Order: sequence, then C-alpha cells, then structure tokens
Amino acid sequence: MPLFQNLTMHRDSRYRLLSMFESRFKRQFYQSFGAFFLTQDTSIHHSTRLVPSLVSGESFEVQNGYYYYPMRQGGSVYIGRAAKHEDAAGETYLACLGHDYLSYRLYEVETPNGKCVFPHDECLGRYRVTDLDVYCVGQTWWFHCGSHLDAEIVLSMPLSETDRDAFCFLMSDVEHVLLVQQGHRFFAVPYVSIRDVEGVCSRMPSQRSWAKNIWVNPLNQAMVEPWLFDGDPLFEAASKKERMKFIQSAKNGYYFVNVCGRMFWVEASLVLSVLPYQVPQTIIQFTDAGAECVDFLVHDGHCVDRILSGATFGEELAVSSAKAAFTLILEWQNESILVSCSSCDWHDNVPDYDVAFDGISSLLPTSEEGGRDFLSSALSSEMLINKKNYLSFVAGVWPSFSLA
Repeated sequence: MPLFQNLTMHRDSRYRLLSMFESRFKRQFYQSFGAFFLTQDTSIHHSTRLVPSLVSGESFEVQNGYYYYPMRQGGSVYIGRAAKHEDAAGETYLACLGHDYLSYRLYEVETPNGKCVFPHDECLGRYRVTDLDVYCVGQTWWFHCGSHLDAEIVLSMPLSETDRDAFCFLMSDVEHVLLVQQGHRFFAVPYVSIRDVEGVCSRMPSQRSWAKNIWVNPLNQAMVEPWLFDGDPLFEAASKKERMKFIQSAKNGYYFVNVCGRMFWVEASLVLSVLPYQVPQTIIQFTDAGAECVDFLVHDGHCVDRILSGATFGEELAVSSAKAAFTLILEWQNESILVSCSSCDWHDNVPDYDVAFDGISSLLPTSEEGGRDFLSSALSSEMLINKKNYLSFVAGVWPSFSLA
C-alpha cells in the first residue's frame, strides 16, 4: 500500500518497482483458479485467473450440475459454486482462498447520483444499446448481447453519494451499458460516462450487504463496488465460519476514552490504530425498506463500517457532546469497529475500584431498541471492553451482528 500510494516517486520508477513486486508476489502467493480442482472441466469458469493460494494443497471435486468460479468479496477471494438449473440450490462459497493484495484496473462508472467501480476482470465490455437488443420479462428489462448471453439491465443504482431519491434510468435514456458479471449472473449497467482507474481492494473480513468491495485509488480515496443483486446478496457458506484472531504486535495496558460523555476502558491489544479524528465517508443504500445512510472509513487498506460515536447514543446526546478528537480502530476475531472519542489516555492498568466490569455480556440486549436503552443506562458508569466481552459488546450495539 505505501508503494502503491507513493506519488512523490518518479512515475517510471514507481511502476517498475510495482511490476517487480507484483511478479514476485504472484509467483509466491498466487496460482490459477483451475489448479484448485482435481479435474479440468468446462464447468470451471475463469480457470486461468490468478487467485490467492492461502489454501494451496487443498483440492475440490467438480460435481455435475454446478458451475465454479472465483468471487472477490470484502477483499478476499472465494471459490463460488452455482447450480446450472434455477430450481436447484442457489449460489454458495466453498472456501476462502485469502485476501487479494494486487492492484487492478477498474471501470469507474459515472451516474447522476455518484460514482461506482467494477474491476476489469469481472466486466465483459461496453455496448451500445439498440431496440433490437432489449426485451422485457415481467418487471425487468434484459439486454441481449449475442452468444446466448443475456444480462439484466440495472435501471436503479443501489448506492448513492447524495440524499436525493434513488436515480432510475428510463429505458428511453439507456444508450450505453457496461456488462458486469457478479457470481454467475450478468448485469447491464447504464452509464453517463466511464473511465479507467487503478485500485487495490481494502480488507473487510465480515460480509456486508451494502457493498461487494471497497477499493482504494493511488490518492487513498475509497471507491465503492456495489452489489447488483436484488434482495440479500450474501452467499451461503458451505462450511461453518471460523473466526480468526487478527495477528498484530502485543500491546499492554488500557486506553481510557470519552465517547459522548460515556467512559470506556479499552484493552490495548484490541486497538489496531489510534488516529487523529477521521471523518467517515457516507453513502446512501436503497432497499425495499427505504433509504439508509451507511458510514465507513478506510485506513491502511482496512475498511470499517461499525462506528461507535455520539450518534450511537441518540441524536440529542450527539449534539451536546464534546467534539471528537481521536479515532480508534478496534479489531478482534475478524470484527472491526471504529470509536470516535473526545479524549484518549493510556494507562498501565484499570483502576482498582468497584466498577461492574464482569458479566457485561449477560446484560447486552438482542434488539436495536434494547441496545440504545442499555447504552443510556448501564453505561452511566465506566465500562471495560476486553477480549472476553468484545464480541458480545458488538452484538449488543449492532443487533444485526451474529456470534454464530
């Protein structure tokens, strides 16, 4: 990442170093997608595409009635499997192959409500639309681009950078489309303009429904690759998800932080980074339930969208709270949260006085309303967040989080 973002280096020198790094990195940590399968078959799509080889040595058997393909989500690459027949089981992930650290070329698509990006290796090209190419099935429009390939036309973008209503293309306004593949489905994305950009994929270990990937360009600006699926796009995992401890240097002591008048003792080993206050980026997600604001921050290739701030305690408290001065990024067992606080002090130990630190997990609620009631009452005193109760704390504040 530092090399990728180093714009003070001469352009030719930078690209030579990047090319050398990439070629060596590919040889040591990447292999072709088809190498993960015991036999080569036409059901294996993109078999020559390079993917991370974290699980090298493990092989998968090709089963009749399924397609297999690489899928990049949250910065990681998965082995995806889809049924050839619609009446069979849906799409699923068989294994995670590891995080993708390489830089890629992306298409940046401009719409009246903002921009989004799609990687070249998941796009099949740009097409001019004619009346003969378009047909309607029920409430959806489809684009036929030859070779027995049909793609659903995306007339409303699922994400926006403004607070206006979701932008919808009228079919009469669609002149050009970008053909995008997600999983085993194809989408035709109308655009006003399009350009090439360079990006690396940030790490977001837990799946999110609002974005497929968050990319970072050489100027350290975040670019969103949205899901184009209708409904919940999160694919089922074929095996139980394992929580992995994030490897970082050992830290001793505790951080004592003030979040909108609420005092937290945070075990230092949970803290990934302590930064001057960072303003999160906001986008709007459009679902059947309406519009919802999503805040997120990308730091050092790490994307966090669970933010503990004054707004967590209610709008009234947020307005009257002290101005945030620090941003802490907490990470444990693949779950990250961002803490915006007005003060942050380090201590060797937690003070020895009666504070109800133990048994916190049993008090945590299982609903959003309960979570806010808990924060406005139980946190009137000080609270300790450590490795023992961290996941329970996340589940209490963000009820959609699952400990399973």
